[in-house]
Order: sequence, then structure tokens, then C-alpha cells
Amino acid sequence: MLHRFLPVLVTAMLAGGCASLVDGQNQSVSVLTPDCPGAACRLHNDKGRWHVATTPASVVVNRSFADLVVNCSKDTAPPVMKAFPSSTKGMAYGNILLGGVIGAGVDVINGAAYDYPQELSVPLDCRPVAGGGSPRLGCRVQDVADPAGGAPGRPGVRVTWVDPGSAAELAGLRVGDILLEFNGQAIADSEALKQLLASQDPQKIFRVRYARGGVQADAVFMVRGGRS
Repeated sequence: MLHRFLPVLVTAMLAGGCASLVDGQNQSVSVLTPDCPGAACRLHNDKGRWHVATTPASVVVNRSFADLVVNCSKDTAPPVMKAFPSSTKGMAYGNILLGGVIGAGVDVINGAAYDYPQELSVPLDCRPVAGGGSPRLGCRVQDVADPAGGAPGRPGVRVTWVDPGSAAELAGLRVGDILLEFNGQAIADSEALKQLLASQDPQKIFRVRYARGGVQADAVFMVRGGRS
């Protein structure tokens, strides 16, 4: 006999219409910068702004349909911004059936119907290009084969940051340049560049061939060991 009364029960719930089954407008998220721990990050969406003094750390944010934008920085590393989209909670759909259209609408407006990823990983990189007594270019690079860096399989590394006043800036390198060769040897990836730098006499001139806008040229470096 229960199945006969079930449609009536659902109809009565829908008629109530104002209840909300999805609660909680706030959410705790973890902010991570795996390649640059200790970074400071700012977060914002259309519901508010938040701050993390040093990563990794957790912070409570307001849920929203809008993306949660995270901007992280540390020392001289170039700041990195990444947007994290929200997803709709499964209970939000059930809310339409049991809580009514009005209840579901309330959850959409106050953000309770949405979730952000639990972990927000930002690709901020403050690792040096090379260490010890090896020469430093004074720039940071990213493998071109990296999905975020360019066409897969293409040799070379892309310059993502040039330190002001560094050897790289003096040699004329710019953000976006593709480093192709080091003293005539092909640069396959960032690890290969580190090895080439480690084998270079810091007292001697070396050349880095790069591509910019389809045109290749040489950047000449004369740097000494340590920070440049």
C-alpha cells in the first residue's frame, strides 16, 4: 500500500517548496605550492577575499558558482595565478525533488550548492635553475613539452621569468623566448640545461641560442658563480 501514498508524499514535499537540503555556505580548502613551499597566496571569488600567509595551509572560503582564483608569490619568483572552478553538489539535484525549486534556488544564490576542489595546487616555482658554483642564467624556464608550456615533443625550454638586472636580462633574453642550444649543444629540457650549466666554467663566456617569433639568435653570457 506504501507505493500508493508515495506520489502524494512527494507532492506534499514539493508543495512545501521552501526547505533546503544542502547546507553549508563555507568550505575549508588546502592551498599548496609543491615547488615553492612557504609562499603567500591570495584567494577570491564573487563572495569574498582570503589570504594564506605561508603554504601549505588551509583556509575557509565561501562557496560559489564562480571560479575561486588563487594568486601565489614568494620572493623574486614570478607570481602565478590559477582559477579553480566549482562543481555542483549531488544533493543539490535532490533538493529540487525534496526541497522544492525555491529551496534549490536559495542554495544556488548563497553558494551552498557548490564545492571547490579540496586541494588547490598552484604551479609556483621558485627553484633555482642551477646551484653551487655553477653560473646562473638569472631566469626561470619551463619544459616546452609540458602541456602548459607549448607543443608536445618540441625541443628546448621556454623562459617564464627573467630576474631584473640578471645576466639573462643583460644578454637580452625575454619571457617567452625558447632556449634551444647551450654552446652548440641542444637543450632537450630544463634538467639538461641544469647539467650544461653545471659543466660550464663560470669564468668563461658561453652562448645560448634562442628562438623568438620564429627568428633565432644568440645570447652571450659572461657570469661568475653564485647568484646572478
